[in-house]
Amino acid sequence: MSATPAAWVAALEADAPDVVACWRAFDWSLSGLKSLRREVHARVHDGDAPRILAQQEAVGDALEAILRDLPQRSLRAPGGEEDWNVAQAFAHTTAARRFLSTWAALDADGGWPEHRPPVVSPSVPGRPDATRDELLVLLDKSRR
Repeated sequence: MSATPAAWVAALEADAPDVVACWRAFDWSLSGLKSLRREVHARVHDGDAPRILAQQEAVGDALEAILRDLPQRSLRAPGGEEDWNVAQAFAHTTAARRFLSTWAALDADGGWPEHRPPVVSPSVPGRPDATRDELLVLLDKSRR
């Protein structure tokens, strides 16, 4: 996450403080992954699932609001990661919401697999021509 968060991230922090703190702790380095794991361990304890779920719903609501307000042509604009457009980056975000939360739950529960643990696979974009409706379906799947 950049040093200066986008306005929507700053606004989201009130409803999803743990999620935003984890975003801020993480980067694509080994030390960033370790920092993220420390942040998750510090913030997630037995009985916290309803609180974390509510925060994830707040993130989903923010993503949905942004997607619905975005002009259709903006889905084909540069997406800020590699050479992806906005649609590809948004689809990737919905996949991350599905998989990273599962990994965090495994880690917090002490169930992190020592043999062949999950690995972060950056650079897996969504479809470049995904429509707003398709992206909303992917976002809905990330809420389950």
